[in-house]
Amino acid sequence: MRQQRIAASMLVLGLLASACGARLTDEQRAAAVSGGGGVTVDAAGPTTPGVTTPAGPTTSVDSPGTTGAPTSPTGPTVTDTSADAGTDTTTGPGADSGADAGTDTDTGADAGTDADTDNGAGTPEIPADTRSMPPGGNGGATDVGVTETEIFLGNVSDVSGAVPGLFEAAQLAGKAYVAFHNASQGTIFGRALRYLPYDAGLDTGRNRSASIEACENAFTDIGSISPMDQGAAPVIDECNIPDIRVGSTTPQMKAVDNAYAMSPTLDRVEALGQHKYFADNYPDAITRSAYLFIAGEVTEKSTQQTRDAQATLGYEYVYLQPIDLTETNYAPFVLELIDRDVRYVAFQGAYQQGVRLAEAMQQQGYVPDVYRLQSNAYVADYIELGGAAVENTFFTLNTVLFEEADQYPELQTYLQWLEQVAPGKDPSPQGVLAWSAGMLFHQIATAIGPNLTREAVLEQVAQVEGWDGNGLHPPFDIGSRQPSDCYIAVQVSGGAFSRTYPDQGFACGDGVADLR
Repeated sequence: MRQQRIAASMLVLGLLASACGARLTDEQRAAAVSGGGGVTVDAAGPTTPGVTTPAGPTTSVDSPGTTGAPTSPTGPTVTDTSADAGTDTTTGPGADSGADAGTDTDTGADAGTDADTDNGAGTPEIPADTRSMPPGGNGGATDVGVTETEIFLGNVSDVSGAVPGLFEAAQLAGKAYVAFHNASQGTIFGRALRYLPYDAGLDTGRNRSASIEACENAFTDIGSISPMDQGAAPVIDECNIPDIRVGSTTPQMKAVDNAYAMSPTLDRVEALGQHKYFADNYPDAITRSAYLFIAGEVTEKSTQQTRDAQATLGYEYVYLQPIDLTETNYAPFVLELIDRDVRYVAFQGAYQQGVRLAEAMQQQGYVPDVYRLQSNAYVADYIELGGAAVENTFFTLNTVLFEEADQYPELQTYLQWLEQVAPGKDPSPQGVLAWSAGMLFHQIATAIGPNLTREAVLEQVAQVEGWDGNGLHPPFDIGSRQPSDCYIAVQVSGGAFSRTYPDQGFACGDGVADLR
């Protein structure tokens, strides 16, 4: 059973291009936390038609705790569900230029402290200032996990268990976002955010019990992630909690209507861009391909889906090899690679096992054209442990690189606040997506208004398309659950991770293979 759980964890790390990430060096951490020299990029999110999106004062990424609104995109594609249905447009703090504003005109000089009322329809509209209690109150306890002064956000991720700390970074990112939001934004219509982390323990039963607690106490879940999420699926489905998670890893969770993944995936649907990169650059190598993976029923299905998608691009496999979790001698596998003249080697497993295979290849003097690992090996320990043996290893990612933190103000903010709440803990791509989930909740909650309900959140998140987390990742169509074909190709070069394609940003546009 323990081996099955670890094998499952290796699968999810492969399935989610965002599953684990690089540990920053001391120099990179210092540069990111200091704001990276103040480099600014235009990373605004998609426009938000029909939404009153407050534009409060901005937060400096150079100073955790500075008062102001979070640095965030202009908003996802969501709909204003207030009584005036979005006819009021806020152009700045306290500035109301809507046709429904009646005789009230606010020039913004009071920095959004003037709450507007709709004296045309006679129904209060969403106040321009979302950071304070509206006149007459906010409705108090409008739903589970909501009081007059607090909104409780849950997170169910694997912290302990057979692989300790597996998804701790996702949980810490949620904690960091809540701390940042309360320090910078203050409240959402008078309600501060409160965080309820639960440890799923890499166990189906613990995932279920933790999700029961989250359903009973939290208004919404943000940033949850576990390869054992089938235990949580029926619970989340029954209680109808909005679950804005990092990723859904099992078919059971993918089928839950109220669970939305920040990085959507579908069974038998595979993004082609990451595979097309190698087909374009190593056309001869892909016709002599091998796939080695940690043995297990689920991993076999995962690798089959990948191979079926790659076949549409001309990949031909001459060697497929499941490897027992406890195997330590990788030399026989390398000898098979040599005998079969394999030139493209893909491996799915823990980064330590990826190092073991790389060292065995080095010992045999075997150098394939491509040695490709899953994104879970995008960690500093992979290079530190493997040294020269792991030079030239390839990866594909769908979040921005930590090595390029100076280019992304939102990434700098995440790194600052992670250091604030968990000093010395390293970031990861799933942490990036959990932070993005917190940002998305903020956008949705402010668009809904004071009458915050689970039903309203679910109505909004179902419409979210093109959410990029203020440049942290490519635009994801979260509401429609469509996988993104965007990626960055990364290679170990000179003992460090370096992007190889594209020159900047993400490569997108190659589509997906629908194998259903």
